Amino acid sequence: MVVVEADGNYVQPFSVEDMDIYTGESYSVLFTTDQDPSKNYWITVSVRGRLPKSPQGLTRLNYHTTSATELPPSPPPISPLWNDYNHNTAFSTKVLAHMGEGPSSISYVAHPSSHPTNG
Repeated sequence: MVVVEADGNYVQPFSVEDMDIYTGESYSVLFTTDQDPSKNYWITVSVRGRLPKSPQGLTRLNYHTTSATELPPSPPPISPLWNDYNHNTAFSTKVLAHMGEGPSSISYVAHPSSHPTNG
């Protein structure tokens, strides 16, 4: 999948197999559905950053041509270990602001009442 936005801001697009999302964060991703449409595929969610006491969340990516009740042929993917901070850092360092073209067209002017006056 390709990450294209983080917390409402465009980022330089980058590809990942998985991603870490923390409380309050949001991401937009694009993924290409170019696999064998006669099969379903796993999508998983798991707890990271603390010792999990809950099972991995699972759902299926289902192509219209295949029954949604059919299990994927492979086992669900194994999530990175909860304390694999190198994995987390590898994701975080890929999140870079999308660079626009040319100078910004936005200008900021301080409102006069926002500055304290002497007297």
